[in-house]
Amino acid sequence: MKSIIRKINAFIKRRFSSFFYKHHFDNICTDNNLDVIKEKRFLKAILQAEKDCGISINIPLRVHQAIFFSGVKAKQNMSMVEIGTGKGYTFSAILNYHKEKLKNNKIFLIDSFLPTKPDFKTGEQKIDGIRNKAYASNVKEVEKSFSKFQNVSIIQGIVPKILDKNLLKKIKKISFLHIDLNHHIAEIQALEILLPILDKNAIILLDDFANPGRKIQYQAHKDFFNKHGLEILTLPSGQGAVLLS
Repeated sequence: MKSIIRKINAFIKRRFSSFFYKHHFDNICTDNNLDVIKEKRFLKAILQAEKDCGISINIPLRVHQAIFFSGVKAKQNMSMVEIGTGKGYTFSAILNYHKEKLKNNKIFLIDSFLPTKPDFKTGEQKIDGIRNKAYASNVKEVEKSFSKFQNVSIIQGIVPKILDKNLLKKIKKISFLHIDLNHHIAEIQALEILLPILDKNAIILLDDFANPGRKIQYQAHKDFFNKHGLEILTLPSGQGAVLLS
């Protein structure tokens, strides 16, 4: 009887998890101490990102981890690159949080800056496709959002084609790389091109690595990094972190 009751209680807790746990966001529910996302400096950066980008997204854990990893890699005269920027919410939060710490880093935000989600099989962004509130309507919108940051370059183009020799010469050496293209083929192609210019101690953050419905991306990245003798740390938010050394 006790065993049955335990099973029933476990089922109820899973089914109605949001009522039982203190935190529920980033596809997780937890009672862990996440006071870090309530800290004044963090909240200020989030609110400013929402204002700058005109969007509110409930992904504080993802943003916290992006802020942490980028801050660790704030090496002078090195670049930080984001492949798949959308409206720029994540990097806006990063820059608003770190401010002075990243002023000597060149930031390159690369995207097609189209408003529709890519097809998971082809990567194509159709004009009449599904729109996503996190995606930019046009590049001018994003340029305006980041105009206050003098070290940010907004690069519009399709990956991997846009990653040509001229752009790589400007980027030079990367200390932090954020990947969020929502298409495994383009992400792997970008990594093949950028891996040679990553700093020997760089950090790569994969945005959708272990999220629901992303098994193809998950396996593609596992295979790629295994080939290069690297492992991926699966984060509770669904992100994947790769630490070069």
